[in-house]
Amino acid sequence: MNLSTVLENYQKVAAQLGQRNEIGLSLPSLDASIYCVTVESSVVTSAQSLAGVIGEFGGTTGWLGYQSGNEHFIACSEIVMSDRYGALLNAEMANESNASLHIRYNGNGGWIVTTFKHSAEEAGEGDSYLADSIAYVSSFNDGLKLQYKRFWAQGDGSKTTGVNPEFACFTGFGD
Repeated sequence: MNLSTVLENYQKVAAQLGQRNEIGLSLPSLDASIYCVTVESSVVTSAQSLAGVIGEFGGTTGWLGYQSGNEHFIACSEIVMSDRYGALLNAEMANESNASLHIRYNGNGGWIVTTFKHSAEEAGEGDSYLADSIAYVSSFNDGLKLQYKRFWAQGDGSKTTGVNPEFACFTGFGD
């Protein structure tokens, strides 16, 4: 069964459940599109190089997690890494090109940098995924929630069946 058929069947079941449901239960909403996602990872070994990667990515919204504090930015035109809170440990940001950059300190003096690029595509082009959107409570004082697009891949049949979550990409902040 291809992803188009899985999505179509899921939407039918969700609609039937909604029509017959008297106690308010429902399936989570899946996006109506199938996505093509490209994932690229690398290791960066200096703070100067990491600042270059962040600048080149052109994030407009996101957060930076340092040793002793966190900062977030919304509708930003230039991200400046600060040494006010110590070394950068983690970060996530999104840009206007449907890309998400995730940075994780690797414990060996470097950072794992992963870029996710996604777009709605016709089924069968590239690595295809179903998607939904989720939100998590953040530690920022302004009450914003971290927004993610979670991507689901179809199992190959040898270990899993159906669709399973593969990864989630930061997309911004929301209520």
